[in-house]
Amino acid sequence: MGTTYALCGRRKKAEECLDALRRFPDFDPIGLAYIYSTLNEKDLALAALEKTFERRSPVILYIKVEPMFDPLRDDPRFIALLKKIGFEK
Repeated sequence: MGTTYALCGRRKKAEECLDALRRFPDFDPIGLAYIYSTLNEKDLALAALEKTFERRSPVILYIKVEPMFDPLRDDPRFIALLKKIGFEK
């Protein structure tokens, strides 16, 4: 829902979804990354992707092809993360 709100320009609602996600102790940070990326919050999106990687979440394998992360593709931190996962650019 947070990503949909962000895509529709409803930033406040997207931020409410971010807050709701953080209330769950076992949430997967990939959810935060999707919303932050859509809100063009690159630093926060990349931090969430790093946490997803650190937790060894299997969904991290999809970041290479996930269109929601297109705004991050040219960022050196995203490229470095792809390499850590084992993907080439």
